[in-house]
Amino acid sequence: MDRPVAFVTGASSGIGLATTLALAKEGYHVIAAIRNLQKQGEILQPAKKENIQARIQICELDVTKPEKASIVANQVWEEHGRLDILINNAGISVPGAVEEVDFLDWRKQFETNFFGIVYVTKAFLPMLREQKRGQIINMSSGASFLGSPYTAPYTASKCAIEGFSESLRFELLPYGIYVVLIEPGFYQTNILKRETNISPHSPYKADVERIQSFLNRFSNQAKDPRIVGEKIVAISKKKAPRMRYICGGDARRLFWIKRWLPFRAIEWFLQRM
Repeated sequence: MDRPVAFVTGASSGIGLATTLALAKEGYHVIAAIRNLQKQGEILQPAKKENIQARIQICELDVTKPEKASIVANQVWEEHGRLDILINNAGISVPGAVEEVDFLDWRKQFETNFFGIVYVTKAFLPMLREQKRGQIINMSSGASFLGSPYTAPYTASKCAIEGFSESLRFELLPYGIYVVLIEPGFYQTNILKRETNISPHSPYKADVERIQSFLNRFSNQAKDPRIVGEKIVAISKKKAPRMRYICGGDARRLFWIKRWLPFRAIEWFLQRM
C-alpha cells in the first residue's frame, strides 16, 4: 500500500514524539527528524510497544543548517515521491531577563524556532508545489498571544512564526497547500522543564523567583502532549484546515484575556500574581 508520508522535526520528545507516534498509528509513513541520532531509541522504544516501528524512519537533521535540510528534502522526494504533511515542531527555550540573556542564546532560539522552520519549509516547497497538495503545520505557542516576563526571545520567535505562516498560507493556497498554526498551552515537554537561569546577584532575582513559582503551579497541571498529537492527526484528515488551532484551555483563556481585557488590567494582574 502506498502510505501517506509525514515529516516531523523535533521528533524525539514532547509534542514531536507524540505526533510521530500518532501519525504512524494512523497509517502514515513518518520520517522522524532529530538532531542527535543517539536519541532515536526514545522514538523506537515506544513505537515497538505499539508495533508501529516499521512505519517510522529516523532521519538526522539539525534544522539550523539549511544545506542539510535541502539534502534531506531531496532524499525524501527520491525515496517516496510525495510528502503529505510537514510538521515543523523543533524548538528550544532559554528563559531569562532581556538584559541578561546572552546574544548567542537569542540567536540560538531564533535559529531553531524561527529560521529552522524557514529552512525546512523552503527545502520542501518545490516538492509540495509540484504535487499541488499537502499541509504544512507549524508549531507556534500560546506564548504568541501575550508576552510573559523572562521569555522574550522565545515569545518573539513564536510571534515571528505567526506572521511567517500567515503570509505563507496566502502564497500557497493557489497550489492546494494549507499552512496551519498549532498554538498549544502548557503540555509536558522539555521546554516547560527549563527554569530561568538567573544569577544570585541579578537585580531581577526576586521577580524571577515569584514568576517561576507561579509558572510551576501551572506546569504541575500540564497535559499529556499526546492530546496535541491526536489533534494533528485530526487536522491531517481535513481537506481545508483552518489557519489556527488553539490547544488547551489555558491557551484559550490567554487568547481571550488578550483580546478582551485592557492591557492595564493585564499589567496589574502580572505585577500582583
